[in-house]
Amino acid sequence: MNEQAPVAADVRPIAKMPISLVLGSGGARGYAHIGVIEELVAQGYDIRSIAGSSMGALVGGVYAAGKLDRYRDWVLPLARMDVLRLLDITFRGGGFIKGNRIINALREHVGDVAIEDLPVSYTAVAVDLDAQREVWFSSGSLFEAIRASIAIPTVFRPHRYQGRLLVDGGLLNPLPVSPTLRDLTDATIAVDVNGPEEPTASSGVASTWPGLEAHGELPADNGNDESEADGDGERSKGAVRRMFASMLGK
Repeated sequence: MNEQAPVAADVRPIAKMPISLVLGSGGARGYAHIGVIEELVAQGYDIRSIAGSSMGALVGGVYAAGKLDRYRDWVLPLARMDVLRLLDITFRGGGFIKGNRIINALREHVGDVAIEDLPVSYTAVAVDLDAQREVWFSSGSLFEAIRASIAIPTVFRPHRYQGRLLVDGGLLNPLPVSPTLRDLTDATIAVDVNGPEEPTASSGVASTWPGLEAHGELPADNGNDESEADGDGERSKGAVRRMFASMLGK
């Protein structure tokens, strides 16, 4: 009696889904981005592109540099006095924290690299205070980009770099999807830590975490939409203009 040889099971690993990741601003809430990244990696997603504003730029940059574990182990256990020691107080220059101590501490723990040398595409978004326009950092010093993007108006002193006076990217683009449009991935996941508690979905892809939106297709905006579709939008732009005027002393 002839017996058929057993058929070997196909044990080839399932290819990881390549994704773009957008990390929004949000102050201390932005530390939630650490958990989001860890869960995405645990679920087998391949993060190939990152764009972020403010805290999103910081956490995304640390991950892109391959130092997220080290950064998490340093920053999360910090006690209140440890944090206070990192604050270099100033009473001039547009903010009451210079930011140099924080950035130097980050550089010490994470190291400084060129953005173009990172293993993933990375963009930090800041705002040119004089031109009142977004500035995208996709090359050059990673930490110069982060320093500019985290310069929260009236809190951190604006960062002067390459002839520009730069502040927090969240001022104009708190969830910068646009920089990831140039990267070919299967999906874009945008994390807004200031978003609604109820999960939302776009393009038929369901969200699994509060404040997270998954996009299969992305709108072709450039982050500088001048539309005046509703009164709320116009009032928001008016508030931003007044903030710029205040920071510039006008």
